[in-house]
Amino acid sequence: MKRNMTIFQIISKEAWWRIFYSLVAICSCTFFNLWKISSWVLLICLPITQLESKAQFIFTDISEAFGSACFLAFIVSLQFCAPILFYQGMSFFNPGLFKHESRKIFIVGVLFIGCNLIFNFNFLNFWVTYLLTFFLQFQFNAFGVPLLSFQAKIISYLQFLFNWCCGFQFLLLLGFSSFLISPIFLKNIWLHKKHVFYFLTCLFISFVLPPDGMLQFFLTTQILVFFDLLGFLLFLRILYQEKLQTRTFS
Repeated sequence: MKRNMTIFQIISKEAWWRIFYSLVAICSCTFFNLWKISSWVLLICLPITQLESKAQFIFTDISEAFGSACFLAFIVSLQFCAPILFYQGMSFFNPGLFKHESRKIFIVGVLFIGCNLIFNFNFLNFWVTYLLTFFLQFQFNAFGVPLLSFQAKIISYLQFLFNWCCGFQFLLLLGFSSFLISPIFLKNIWLHKKHVFYFLTCLFISFVLPPDGMLQFFLTTQILVFFDLLGFLLFLRILYQEKLQTRTFS
């Protein structure tokens, strides 16, 4: 941080970084959850405007199914990211946990979110239109209500296709995570980039543990306290070695 920054600018910058980390975590987790359900959500519901208003899929309203699936994925993502949101709030009220902020993390995070948005826009505007046109060839009317007839081979083929296409988002997530744990960020992690390690730890716990807020809260707190204590002991060891070297040269 610049020395001539005002207190308001410092607090605003701290708040911006906490919000940024939280948004990256929520977006990555939401993209992962949508990727898991994309094989049938995208197939049935996108784009909604191209389907007839009275169209039904197994006697389920399409718009309701689409909204429920996306809302459920978003709520589960918020529950998964509860440890990250808690840690960002805690670090905002205790800025001593963070010593430096990295511009590279900001650049990579923006590229990650931007690539996901560009991929989703192109995929929904081009590929889904053609696949939906092909899929609607199996539509028929029964009692004045348009229905869609499925075949097992068609479902298996489209599920494979959608999982392969949307797997690109998961590759972006892996690339983003691998960049954060590169040797550049692992160097002097306890003295300079400790927050990167904490962020990755919270993100990993959020993906592995079930969406139980209390379980994630207590386990994440214990793990972070353990690593913080370990880092403090490592810092004392480095400080002790530096003092020994100073006495030796003196």
